[in-house]
Formats: sequence, structure tokens, C-alpha cells
Amino acid sequence: MVLALGFGLGLLVWGCGAVPGGPETRPVGPSVLSAAELRASRGSVDFERHVRPILEGRCLGCHNDEERSGDFSLATRFEATKDSRVVPGKADESLMIIFLTTGNHSLTMPAVGSAPPDEEIRILRRWINEGAKWPQGVRLGPPR
Repeated sequence: MVLALGFGLGLLVWGCGAVPGGPETRPVGPSVLSAAELRASRGSVDFERHVRPILEGRCLGCHNDEERSGDFSLATRFEATKDSRVVPGKADESLMIIFLTTGNHSLTMPAVGSAPPDEEIRILRRWINEGAKWPQGVRLGPPR
């Protein structure tokens, strides 16, 4: 019983990326954006077309108003910009980008699942550097 419990706990920790073989070695998942949207994002990044689908498809499963993994939500601009999670105009200082790109298996996000493709990280980085524009009153939720 104790052995089974220990094994189960080990699998849980491994699945959350807290041991070698975690996020830095997992496969990169497919983009949540269509090929057309990825091409369109090379011009200017649009919150509704490019950022919202990434946040809802990759982040809101754990960082929402109910679950608040890590004690925060990304459902609103207010929540997203608290405590340096997103620092408008400064992607390199934004915890979101740091956690997406760190390579440290115990910090890399998402903790569970496939890693986001580089195109999505570039979109988020550009969005933040362009001021992290977020339409007033918009609350993110589960993927639409």
C-alpha cells in the first residue's frame, strides 16, 4: 500500500514537471491558432484573434477564478498584470514569459501538458512589449 501510494505520488509530481524528464524534454504541442492566424500575427498582434485563444487554450485551465493555481488567475487584465505576471511593455520582466521559457523543469509552464510552440511564445512576447492591450471589461474563460 505504501509503495503504491509513493509510486502514485511520484507520477503526480512527474506529471507536474517537478522532476527530470519534465517540461524541458516534453514534446511541443500544436498551436491553438490556425495557420492563417499565425500568419496574420506576424503583422500586428490582436488580443481577440491571437492572445485570447492562447491564454484560454493554454493557461486558463489552471489559472482561472476558481482554481487559481499558484494563487492567481489570468481571467482579467487586473489579475494578469498583478505581481509582475505581465509587465506591459516589458516581456523580459514578465513572469509569464520567464515561466514559459525558463527551461527549469520545476518552474516551466504549463506544468502539465505539452509545451507551447515558439510561435505562441513570440506572440505573447510581442503582445506584452506592445503594451499588453486588453479590451476593457473582457474576462477570459474556458476556450470557446
